[in-house]
Amino acid sequence: MTAARKKRKYAHFKAANSPRDELIHPAAGEASAYAPVLDIVESLSPAELRERQERLERSARDVGIHFGVVEDGKPREADWRLDVLPRIIARGEWEMLREGILQRARAFDAFIRDMHNEQDILRQRVLPHGLPLGDPAFQRPLTTIDVPGGQYCHIGAFDLVRGEDGQWRVLENHMATSFGMSLAMQNRRMLAQAFPELFQSMDISPVAPFITQFSENLRAASGQSNPHIVLLTRGETNQAYFDESFLARQLGIAMVRPADLLIREGRVFLKTIRGLEQVDVIYRRLASAAIDPIAFAESGIPGIPGIVNCVRNGTVRFVNALGCGVADNRSLLRHSRQLIGFYLKEHAILDSVPTYNCADRDQFDYILSNKDDMVLKPIQDSYTLFRYFGGKQLPEKRSRLLRLARKWPHLFVAQPYLHPSQLPCYGPDGFKSHSVYLRVFFQLGEKPSVLPGGLTRQSWGMHRDNPLTIMSEGMKDTWVPAQPFEYASTPDRVTLNPDEYSISSRLAEGLYWTGRYLERMQNTARQLNILETLRWDQLGRAAQRSYWPLWKAVAAANGQSQWSKRKSPPKDTLAMTRALVLKADEPSSIISSATAAFLGAQHIRDSISPEVWQVLSEFYWFLQEAARTPKASRTRLREICQRIVDDAARLAGTADRTMLHDDSWQFFRIGSFIERAQGTATVLCEVLSWVAANRAEGNTDEADLTSLLRLLTSLDAYRREFRSRAYLERVVNLLLQNACNPSSVSHCLRQLRYAVSTLSISDATNAPTALDESVNKLIAKVEGLPLQSLMPSSVQELDSGLLESAAGPRPEMKFILESLTRELELLHDRFEDTFFSHQTEFYPDRQLPLDWQPDE
Repeated sequence: MTAARKKRKYAHFKAANSPRDELIHPAAGEASAYAPVLDIVESLSPAELRERQERLERSARDVGIHFGVVEDGKPREADWRLDVLPRIIARGEWEMLREGILQRARAFDAFIRDMHNEQDILRQRVLPHGLPLGDPAFQRPLTTIDVPGGQYCHIGAFDLVRGEDGQWRVLENHMATSFGMSLAMQNRRMLAQAFPELFQSMDISPVAPFITQFSENLRAASGQSNPHIVLLTRGETNQAYFDESFLARQLGIAMVRPADLLIREGRVFLKTIRGLEQVDVIYRRLASAAIDPIAFAESGIPGIPGIVNCVRNGTVRFVNALGCGVADNRSLLRHSRQLIGFYLKEHAILDSVPTYNCADRDQFDYILSNKDDMVLKPIQDSYTLFRYFGGKQLPEKRSRLLRLARKWPHLFVAQPYLHPSQLPCYGPDGFKSHSVYLRVFFQLGEKPSVLPGGLTRQSWGMHRDNPLTIMSEGMKDTWVPAQPFEYASTPDRVTLNPDEYSISSRLAEGLYWTGRYLERMQNTARQLNILETLRWDQLGRAAQRSYWPLWKAVAAANGQSQWSKRKSPPKDTLAMTRALVLKADEPSSIISSATAAFLGAQHIRDSISPEVWQVLSEFYWFLQEAARTPKASRTRLREICQRIVDDAARLAGTADRTMLHDDSWQFFRIGSFIERAQGTATVLCEVLSWVAANRAEGNTDEADLTSLLRLLTSLDAYRREFRSRAYLERVVNLLLQNACNPSSVSHCLRQLRYAVSTLSISDATNAPTALDESVNKLIAKVEGLPLQSLMPSSVQELDSGLLESAAGPRPEMKFILESLTRELELLHDRFEDTFFSHQTEFYPDRQLPLDWQPDE
């Protein structure tokens, strides 16, 4: 192939000319394993390639993938950035990496076990005593705890870097909590959707079986046939919250926070909608020091008081075991060869990046003399070192880190600034070479395994001041040529029909409020869209007086008292519409309701299907973009409202089709129906009050009942039910008492009764009978209202063409509707007291006898 032809063939990569580039530059020879991929990339025009990259970014935003990062001491959300070009690791090179990863994992797991038992490595002076014993992650109370099977680390990761010499070296250990496994899986899924042609060029190893094997190993680690497993997280403020919610959903386990758990009689219980249910296994994503403020009082971090004693008694097991953080000590990297030789009697396959300990005077002097070429790091993450720095986060600037290293030299190490291998990364100006790092995940157990490929992160900067973050400036999907993936054998004690566990009270409350906010958003958008089609600014005063009670009703339902209390119609309603659509500080506006639903759903990501989250994200970001023009025209406001109505309907259908119809689903529906019933009652009360007052004053103005039915999506139902013009008595009957009308109060209450009965069926011993009775009484009250006496009119005479009575609704009707609204609010309180107040009763089927002992 001529040089000119090569240049034409790889025109997209002409700017990626770094001598450290893993993708061999075409001018220097063949492109190795990348050749099939490069041919496909080169077949696209610059515009097509840019569209593929934008498709990746849209997919990440729609799915709601983001990271929590801290800049200048303030948290913010960072976008997910996945590059269109994957990283490819040759088969032979990957086999070497795989063996080196598993060797290192076994050695450091043995080190963890040794440090919490005999400490032979210190007795034989292989390591300086002060190095592990002075590590804040080493907790002496954990040395008296027996770990079943001696398996401390079940899953972990190592950060690797390929140097200028082509050799792979280990940059960091992650044996306690390894973040990013789900990111590798999401990268594969999104790249396959945005650029499916790439996957036709090569047969690559799948990544999905790895998490399936972990699910089986997680259950096997419990020693029980059907354990209750939860994932323990700090919550949505955590940088890796998306990673954790994805894992919880894939593993089919609940994601809980420390406040969701409590200790009773030496056992760990989850606060659920039916009381306390015992937890057997906790997949922790917190540092050991953050687990128990009693056992680790010096940490000053709230956790689960008394849980370490439960671990000691064998009533609960952690994965990974408490204490694994001692293997993440960065000062151990310098001694990796000795560790592997001592525990495995083998030569290390993978070396570590040169690491210097500030506690060693000579090494510290070397660090100071070469500080411009060094990256200063704490030996553990800032969460573990929290108490050393006065309860403050670790500073980011190198000068401040250096001052801390002088004060606490045993807590810091330094590594030379690396010149890692590079790969072309797509940006605004095309492909340019950037440094890449690799995080590889492993599992230990009966059949140790390594996730094929792992997580490649790309760096666009020098990283002189800060350690590499979980994602840095972007990622790449990482490919390994296909090879058979062997599952670990399924443990004999795992049952194929596991018990059904109750959802936590916090999760139930989150789903309930998400349902309420979405219903409120949809109602407001639909009602404003209908009213704005009337073109208020073009109506005469008589027509405005006819439609004004409907505007007042919408204002009352959304807490707009400055509008709902006006007797006469204003000249224009545009200001009110703008406030209810795009005003973020208006509590009941569409954008406020959408934001509350979006943020609430973020807290319960593990219980919402990805499809539902995608729809929710789409209209949330649509509204955020629309809010940039707060003084939108009437036409634009109607477009926004119509889009929200359509998206809300799409979300309802998606949720119905993709979410499991279990307890979580019922609480989502309960929130929706309570909000809908309150909205209907409030609108009806406002309209009837206006009609009664108007007729009492002898005015001839009447509310437009057809538009009222449209506001409450009941016009078609009215026509099918009565086949007549809209009469007030019939409208009230349809909106209050018709159980077949989805917008009626009766229908909503009946759906609530069904949801409560469904919740009760799964645990008849704790059926919320008081709540059942409250709903039943309210249904009887609504459906038993004597509307014929409260709404004086003769339907037969009206059908004959005679005029409707001018008497109007009786005064009691307003009182009844106001009372109904208050009772619906009280019904919310009863739901809260019954399900959301964190029950303290024990769930009898999940208790163990006091003399229970763990299996050998």
